[in-house]
Amino acid sequence: QYDQMQKIVQILGMVPDDMLLRADQHHRLQFFEQVDGGRWTIKQRPATDASARPSTPVIPSDDPVASLKDVVEKEASKKKRYSSQDTDHSARQYNLFVDLIYRMLTFSPTERIRPEDALDHPFISDR
Repeated sequence: QYDQMQKIVQILGMVPDDMLLRADQHHRLQFFEQVDGGRWTIKQRPATDASARPSTPVIPSDDPVASLKDVVEKEASKKKRYSSQDTDHSARQYNLFVDLIYRMLTFSPTERIRPEDALDHPFISDR
């Protein structure tokens, strides 16, 4: 769970304060800590022993769309190469895919895309 929460924050940015404050204290303090006069941040993984080199600090994303796009592009580069004529694998399709995923993963449920709206998203409806 700890690694998953770190990856979420690394890609989507810091969990909003109001969400953290609504979480039960045990879970909130399991993953987050308050610093600098009350600002919340993700806990960093402690070194397992004195000889271990310190882990790379987890930095919350300032641009979740760009972070998601990086992840998608890295994964896509590992896969089969497609012709530039293949419209299903165009830059526009990747951008639409990233937009849809970002809208699905938005922290706030009131701002998150609803399932019926997701079906109307151009990534799905323009196919």
